[in-house]
Amino acid sequence: MEGGDGGWTLSWLLQGAMLPPIYAGLPQVTTRIGIDLHPIQADDPQAMRWLRALVWPEHPERATVLQQVLALAQHEPPTLVAGDALTVLPQAVAAAPAAAALCVFHTATLAHFPPEARERFRALIAALSRQRDLFWLSSEGVGLGESRQRGEYVTILTAFQRGSRVERRLAYNHQHGAWLEWLDSGDNA
Repeated sequence: MEGGDGGWTLSWLLQGAMLPPIYAGLPQVTTRIGIDLHPIQADDPQAMRWLRALVWPEHPERATVLQQVLALAQHEPPTLVAGDALTVLPQAVAAAPAAAALCVFHTATLAHFPPEARERFRALIAALSRQRDLFWLSSEGVGLGESRQRGEYVTILTAFQRGSRVERRLAYNHQHGAWLEWLDSGDNA
């Protein structure tokens, strides 16, 4: 992760034959809201020490990225909401600007939900998509998506627009962001 001129870049090894598309006109992000049962504040020194302790000692590159992300979060604190996503997400969607494209993103999240709650979450996404267009970007691992090897996640984009639902498998990726293998040809864009 590199910072400069107000921009931040994450780096990973790109593998496979396909390259992800790069769009010149990406939409402007107007609002970001993080939902967590127990969100960690970047200005809480004890919480930061605990978070750093969770990085495996044999992964110094992940510790470096964490330090960079924490510095960014201290400089530009994100909006964090404490609560269960099944309860809080509908409130966050209702509060989002009506004219903005709505994107629900999660990674390595559903594994922490009991099976019944996973199904409730999927049903909630479908219900929210009936209220307005919604883009659901998820990156989940073994048993929750499709996985070919240990530590591999699949990233899926499900677009709910004008009453239709289109699901696209975009990439396989490493659980900690070490690599990405792009899969989507963009033919269904």
